[in-house]
Amino acid sequence: MAKKSKSSSVSSLPSLNPFYYIPLDNEDYQLTLDVLNNNTDPLIKKRSTWFYPAITFINFSRSGILKISTSKEKEKYVISIKLEKNKIGLHCSCKNKDYHICTHVYGTFDRLLSYGNRNFLNQFTPKGIYETAIKHKKYFQIKNSHYGLEIINKLSGCVYNSSLSKGFEGINNILNLRCDNQGTEDRTKTVTYLIIQPNRFQKLPILLPCEGKLNKEGTNVIGFDNFPIKEDHDYSITLTENQKALNKICFIIRELSKDITGELFEFGEERKYVELLDNIYTHWKTAVSLLESERFLYKYWGYRYSNRKQKAIKKNARPVKISSDSPQIHFQLSDKGDYQQLVPKLVVRNKILNSYISFGVFFIHHFESETVYMLPSIRDIAACEFIRNYENKVNVFKEHRNMFKQTFLDPLKKCYQVISK
Repeated sequence: MAKKSKSSSVSSLPSLNPFYYIPLDNEDYQLTLDVLNNNTDPLIKKRSTWFYPAITFINFSRSGILKISTSKEKEKYVISIKLEKNKIGLHCSCKNKDYHICTHVYGTFDRLLSYGNRNFLNQFTPKGIYETAIKHKKYFQIKNSHYGLEIINKLSGCVYNSSLSKGFEGINNILNLRCDNQGTEDRTKTVTYLIIQPNRFQKLPILLPCEGKLNKEGTNVIGFDNFPIKEDHDYSITLTENQKALNKICFIIRELSKDITGELFEFGEERKYVELLDNIYTHWKTAVSLLESERFLYKYWGYRYSNRKQKAIKKNARPVKISSDSPQIHFQLSDKGDYQQLVPKLVVRNKILNSYISFGVFFIHHFESETVYMLPSIRDIAACEFIRNYENKVNVFKEHRNMFKQTFLDPLKKCYQVISK
């Protein structure tokens, strides 16, 4: 900011209040580089020499003031931070009177925010992770790091706290989504099918046919030819009617999926994407019923939409079976003494699947049986993706139970069974 003046966008403070307050747009204390730059005088930014300071957490008082030290060579200062509703107060011990935000405050937060640590201050919100960690010390490790305070969760999964409550409210968007619940042995080549996850979960999965080279016994695929570019690809082997139908669906799925992201929970309120997802999902359901009768099916990582002429790499392909059985989803809420733990449970034919991973957005891969299952609806797929983003386990301490119940558990129970244990 410029020197203190009546025209300043944020009014000067009375002399009795040492803090300079920056207004924020929300209650999450999301101080960003843009907000910092907009409230810092251009001369400070231009002449700042406080680059890459060492940052150490000092304490967080009951009055809500966070103190950190910032040092460089032989100079050391204490920055006090006061978090209030929709604003953040800053003060430096250098007692600079010319500028609201001094070079030490600017350099310190420039370092914190430049490394993507926007959530640094969120730790200190009321009922946030710091308050939780202090109250339940045996479940956390608190230590200083290069970027300030680091709070390490010793529990598997995430720990629910106030800074996550708004994110968990996103379950409401998900819960509003619709829910429904060959070649002969002596040939040297065969048609294989690859369920492909492009670029991890950035894109939707696709299904591609590919000619596979068989071993002498005709029992295993030892290599692949190039992916077919067109639907009417001239195969060196005769296709069955089942394979012709599958190949047509493959190209429909690929065309529909090429421009859509693989993060489904973002689409809860965007009808055009929901309708497209429903269309893609319907084609996948048809494909799964046809794939059950195919001998050679693989899950595959690493395909790029932009390189359709590439050859499938054998080491990236893992043989699997596919089943048209649909896993049913419920949630289990367990009492762990000091905290409760919520986990999703998937059941197939009255058997809980314990060792599985999500694959290709629409699917799960059960390791024990090497079987791929398609989740029964778009809503179930998005709900599984949502909870996977919180490490498939949500730990809730007693002081957060009411908030968790209101923001997440009650809406969830309207659509899914939650079993207390």
